[in-house]
Amino acid sequence: MKLAILANDRPSFIKPLSLGLQKMLSRINVECDIFYNGLDLLDSVKPETSFSINDQLRAKAFSYFKNKQPNSFLKLVERLKEYDCIVVCLNVPAAYMHERFRGIEMLRKYLKVPIVNYDLHTIFGLGPFTSYLIEPEGKAPGLERFDYNLLVTDTTYHGLPDLDYNYSVIGLDMRDNILDTEHKKGIVFLVDFERPGYEDESKVIMEALKKTNSEYTQLKGVYSMEEIRKLSRGFAGYFLAFPEAFGLPIVELQLCGCYIFTAHNLWPLSHFHKNKFEKGEGKLGRNFIVYDNSVDKLCAEIEKLKKDYNPMQVLHQFEQDYPDYYSGNETELKKFIEKLKSGEINHLSHLKNKKLNQPVYEFYLRNK
Repeated sequence: MKLAILANDRPSFIKPLSLGLQKMLSRINVECDIFYNGLDLLDSVKPETSFSINDQLRAKAFSYFKNKQPNSFLKLVERLKEYDCIVVCLNVPAAYMHERFRGIEMLRKYLKVPIVNYDLHTIFGLGPFTSYLIEPEGKAPGLERFDYNLLVTDTTYHGLPDLDYNYSVIGLDMRDNILDTEHKKGIVFLVDFERPGYEDESKVIMEALKKTNSEYTQLKGVYSMEEIRKLSRGFAGYFLAFPEAFGLPIVELQLCGCYIFTAHNLWPLSHFHKNKFEKGEGKLGRNFIVYDNSVDKLCAEIEKLKKDYNPMQVLHQFEQDYPDYYSGNETELKKFIEKLKSGEINHLSHLKNKKLNQPVYEFYLRNK
């Protein structure tokens, strides 16, 4: 069994997520290669026109569009012929947009292997907006774009529709030789990038840090994966600046023994412990400090941390509270691989997902 991961090398969650998956697959003896030009090439493909015509004309149309594709995309296709499954590391909503990544559909013309999406969270995490991406009569590719979905989490605020939608929650593994608890230089705090529209929360953070005479660094500019990970090691507490769909730094910083401060319980919503079918907030792990956007409460929490801080305790609590985020879910990953080997997941599996577009669309219309 040999898998290909299509990713990119930009400063985002995609590269670390792809590397983590490669590491998880290696642990269960599955060969895997990452193509860092993969996503760009998928996005470079010109969309096909939809034809309701006979097979002969359809074949001519395919030949025409094939000749219009960039040579680099066709070279990628040739390289992918040696793989048993293609994993597209891509986030919603872009993963399901009509005008983006049309190379996914073109790959199906050339390759008879499953195409799987690996994302931090599920398309259903978008709530009512999901209906725009799977509208049965719309242009978006819908749930049938992929044969299967691998997720870091299926936790959402909105709750999941109770349908027979096949996916696996395999978590993630961000551990490496950079993220550790051994590079602390006293009690120093890290503040997220400034975010327009969240000035009130930013003001509370800065006022509390000043009142407690706390040393801090605020993120600015652009960082590579290696740069941000080296930076992350030196802090005892991290301040979220706005709501996070997932927030990969939340995971990386806990691996460095860093507490996560949030002005509101809702902000780190993918880190809730809750019933996945129920709408609403959930309980956060022990490393989260919710201060309700109160200066006084935040000052008290900062002083408490300074008194009791132990980076190894943070790391142990993270491993206990979020095992799937600490090292991934090897059991679920193995089950996924067995489904590939048996043919249960195959290049036609996406056709089953197409039948779900209408009930999912109606579910979110009812729950707007």
